[in-house]
Amino acid sequence: QWGPGQQGGYPGQPGQQNPQWGQQPPKKSSRGLIIGIVVAVVVIGLAVAAFFLFFSDSTPEALEPDVSSSTSATVGQLVVGNCLEDVSGSGSVGEVDVVPCADDHGAQVVGSTTFTDGDFPGQDTLVTQTTAICSPDLVTSGDVPADDLSLVVWTPSEDSWADDDRTGLCVAVVEGGLSGSLLD
Repeated sequence: QWGPGQQGGYPGQPGQQNPQWGQQPPKKSSRGLIIGIVVAVVVIGLAVAAFFLFFSDSTPEALEPDVSSSTSATVGQLVVGNCLEDVSGSGSVGEVDVVPCADDHGAQVVGSTTFTDGDFPGQDTLVTQTTAICSPDLVTSGDVPADDLSLVVWTPSEDSWADDDRTGLCVAVVEGGLSGSLLD
């Protein structure tokens, strides 16, 4: 029988003293703490990125009708009155150069229409609806001969429709260009 203060049994048994009594126990590694901090920083970073991706307004801000200096803009930023440096080519339009109407330019946005939400109605439908509002009557300045004027419609593509683009534009193109506005 063992009495108080006596050792007994085998190593590891309750009551057994540490054979290296008086020495410091080995220090715990901080590796686990570092890994935990790194994981927390990554999770917080992903949460912040997800917030901005899903909750920020990604719609570009509309321009003023007559800009004060030349700027590059997406078609979604254009409004009636914007003067465009050039309208060349055909097909998809992504970005255009918008200039002050007092500067030389080749075209101007003279009309627009907003489509109702819903499924993409098809390019032909959008072109027909935009063409219905796009007439020479929109050009209120008498400074350009009618023979030098042509009207072009820009409508959302199926891809831009999926990004909530619901605006059709009527663009007046002036052969030889002009300075000044087509709108009084």
